[in-house]
Amino acid sequence: MQEASKILSDLMPKVVLSKWDDSQRDKDQLKALVLQLSGVSHGIDSETGVPSLDPTVKLISRGLKQELTKAQLHIDQGQWKSAQAEVKNATQYCIACHSMTTGASSAYSLKLEPNLKAFSDYEKAVYYSAVRQFELAILFYEKALSNKKWAAESPSLWSEALQSMLLIVGRTKRDPDLIMDLISQFVDVGTFPKDLKAAARQWKADARKWRESKAARITIETTYSYLSAAKRSEGRLKNSGLIMYIRASSNLNELLRMGAVSNYNYQRGYYIAGQLADALADKRHRNFANDYYTLCIDKSKKTKTAKLCANALKKRKI
Repeated sequence: MQEASKILSDLMPKVVLSKWDDSQRDKDQLKALVLQLSGVSHGIDSETGVPSLDPTVKLISRGLKQELTKAQLHIDQGQWKSAQAEVKNATQYCIACHSMTTGASSAYSLKLEPNLKAFSDYEKAVYYSAVRQFELAILFYEKALSNKKWAAESPSLWSEALQSMLLIVGRTKRDPDLIMDLISQFVDVGTFPKDLKAAARQWKADARKWRESKAARITIETTYSYLSAAKRSEGRLKNSGLIMYIRASSNLNELLRMGAVSNYNYQRGYYIAGQLADALADKRHRNFANDYYTLCIDKSKKTKTAKLCANALKKRKI
């Protein structure tokens, strides 16, 4: 894992950031780094410390290998922009994997490389998210989201950045107070878009409830209740269920990490994971919904949860 992280930290400036020289030197470096990362990616699923009963790391590892294989094919065909795009997609698997555990990585340290200083705060946030430097990622997300000019010029990207940052805070820090503070901060500086202000009020209310019940025991039942609450909220107002989705995701993360007590709980967990994968798919959270629903059905085909998973899988394939 440490070796993959080091390669990733060298690779990221070539693909995550928008400014790329397209020189032969850059191409040679990209080719070499993709080969190196492909070589070490095979051991990622066995080196994370996440229990084998949780399939997420294996799914992430598989997705990463597939993206790197496509990137290598584009490189072999001289399609450098396409290769860059594929590796950029691959970094989202890294974010998904790194956000499965709390805290910053102690396996390696990074300094802000000189060539990174020329890039935008948003691009730096994406970089540090992918290399698991969450404190720096949040710092640069804050800077980017406080930029009125960027908010006015790129409202969709601003909204995506905000929700990506909240997902990182919720999954890696489990800190509802920080979520409330960040939302208030961007409302106060005037960068919050009008179409999200109503949703933001619901986000703060849900974060407040999270804080008040933070000591509550984490169970499949409470996790399912957060998922249901998010769906009800979304039915009333678009995007308003985000914090409850994040809370459910954070809980499920912990449950799968610790190990559930029965096949029944795992089956319900896979159903919840599929629902969350769809709900958070556009927030730098890789979508393995089909895989989760299939795992759910394979546990036992005769349960009510299996029927829910089968129906959800059928809807996704229509």
